[in-house]
Amino acid sequence: MKKANKTISIISAVLVLFLDSSAFLLSFDALQALAVEVGVEEKRAWLYPAIIDGAVIIFSLHVLRANLSQDKATYPWGLVGAFTLLSIALNIVHAQRNFLAQLLGRFPQLSCSCHLNC
Repeated sequence: MKKANKTISIISAVLVLFLDSSAFLLSFDALQALAVEVGVEEKRAWLYPAIIDGAVIIFSLHVLRANLSQDKATYPWGLVGAFTLLSIALNIVHAQRNFLAQLLGRFPQLSCSCHLNC
């Protein structure tokens, strides 16, 4: 049973690394493009997504370290949440130029409004 747990842990770690890397790269491109759109020089625009999405990685590592050493991770979790929300919000702002993105972005608001009015 121990070997099965180790195998599952390795597979999970590889899949998480793949998903996180993919999300980071997609978000990086969108945030860099948004920085250029608002007037940041192209050669420096990469700094914005590096800071925002890089912070998520750094604070996530702090959460992992805290959990491994059995310390409280409230503050690092708060930072992970704050920078993740910032990244999501800026990605939505960047996506707003696309009709499908606008429609999907409004869907939760529409379903919430319908639920409250029914």
